[in-house]
Amino acid sequence: MAQRNSSIRELEFLAFSALLCVMTTRISLLASMMLFAGACSKRSESVDGAASAAVNDKATEPANNAGAGDVSALLGELTQQARKYGMEQRQVPHNLNDLVAKGYLSAMPEAPPGKKFAINSKLEVYLSDR
Repeated sequence: MAQRNSSIRELEFLAFSALLCVMTTRISLLASMMLFAGACSKRSESVDGAASAAVNDKATEPANNAGAGDVSALLGELTQQARKYGMEQRQVPHNLNDLVAKGYLSAMPEAPPGKKFAINSKLEVYLSDR
């Protein structure tokens, strides 16, 4: 009987240790996310403005005149703005019109012929068929 009680206590201790480890990891992850979010929101206006201006300039260029590298770069920049929108607004944008409406883009970019811009659940902007 004493052996069984000892085994149960050891299992309880192991379960408690595992739970403590999981909770510590979650708290550390939450603290890291809060620090990251705080650091992102404290960026200077000049850096933020310069990044937005660069994206806005690219967004107004017609994508059908651009090469594959230019479209890829534009998609990357639009993805950055979609993620910024998601972080600040705490929601996934339905489409690029949401980004334009909230001022993350100055104008709706022109997609290549037969394509349209779309946003997936990972906040990545990609080209899809119309």
